[in-house]
Amino acid sequence: MFRSAGKILALLLALCLLTAMLPPAFAEGEGTGTAENEPAVTETVTEEPADPPAPPESPAPAETESSSSGNSTYNIYMDGQYWRQGGDPGADTEDANDWYVLFMYTALTGNWAEDLLTIASSQVGYMGSTRNFLVSESGERGFYTRYGEWYGQNYSDWCAMFVAFCMHYAEIPRAEMPVEMSCGKWVRTLSESGLYASADNYMPKPGDLVFFDYKHQGLRDGWADHVGIVLSVDKETGTVETIEGAVRNAVRILNYSSADPDILGFGILPSNPDASGQKGTDRYRNGSGIVEP
Repeated sequence: MFRSAGKILALLLALCLLTAMLPPAFAEGEGTGTAENEPAVTETVTEEPADPPAPPESPAPAETESSSSGNSTYNIYMDGQYWRQGGDPGADTEDANDWYVLFMYTALTGNWAEDLLTIASSQVGYMGSTRNFLVSESGERGFYTRYGEWYGQNYSDWCAMFVAFCMHYAEIPRAEMPVEMSCGKWVRTLSESGLYASADNYMPKPGDLVFFDYKHQGLRDGWADHVGIVLSVDKETGTVETIEGAVRNAVRILNYSSADPDILGFGILPSNPDASGQKGTDRYRNGSGIVEP
């Protein structure tokens, strides 16, 4: 009996020693599992952020009428509004030497009317440059012309400058026949010199200037808008034939009835007081190709 009790006691001591040697988790009954009241641990996976979407492609810049040498800035003030270079400013340019060659074999007679028509007729068909021009904020175009270059206003409206150019190369002195760039001012200057007549009381003759007043919003304001040169007059039919610049950007010959309401009046070209002098290609007296004023 005592031997059995000793065995039992020895077994209990061995069990106590074994329990003391176990890890705390086993001792508390946790083991490798999850405690009954403890929530399960969930692994959180952090995803890498997706690449942002590529921005939409910018549309290609729209093509414009200007060449690569054009300028998108309206920084040229002319004729009451701002303009920008819309073409190649070096295209189709001319200078006094070009005009010397143009007229070097043109013989002048000394008759101002005949000489003016000779020079003007030689210009028929000339066009303002479609490669060298300005564009206004309102979309208008101002074309380079030899007449504007000669006058110093390369891109301005050029009907008056065309007439003045022809008068210059016909050797009509400004002291005898004044010149203006503005048609309205030209009428006023000629009137002050006694060289202007209204359309209703004057029959023009070849070589005279003809001024036009066009309707604006249905009305005429009495201010000249355009000028040309009288080429011929048919008194029987009442037809007036003219040479004009800046008509659809060209020098053209046109015909009107003498009663056309657009005709405002005429600049009266005087006769050359020294028409007896022999004229010719020797009129380029300074030998440089530049016509002396």
